[in-house]
Amino acid sequence: MRKRSFLAPAFLLLTAIPITGCGSAEQKYDAPKEIAHVTPSQRAKGWLDAVAESGQLDSGISMLPETFDEMQAQDGVNVDELKKDAERLAQLRNSAEIKKLAQAMSDKIEAKIIPPTPVK
Repeated sequence: MRKRSFLAPAFLLLTAIPITGCGSAEQKYDAPKEIAHVTPSQRAKGWLDAVAESGQLDSGISMLPETFDEMQAQDGVNVDELKKDAERLAQLRNSAEIKKLAQAMSDKIEAKIIPPTPVK
């Protein structure tokens, strides 16, 4: 008799889980979120800011000339100076020099894409 009293609750428990399932059939999802469009200028500035912070170059350096071309096409910005700076940046090995040049490039981008705030 003792075996039966142990098996009965175990059997009920094992059969109750598959019968009840995992929840309701209705699925509730969050509404899709809008993805912010990142301009080439924002992408280049973001990467340069990260390099200016870390002082280390990564594979993003190879994408800068293409990003600058996109900036020129989209924003009408003359990017020749930025391209020359990017070539120089790729050659640097000293962390302090990398930080300094990356920050200067980021500042140039900001000056060209963000209009100055009018003084009242």
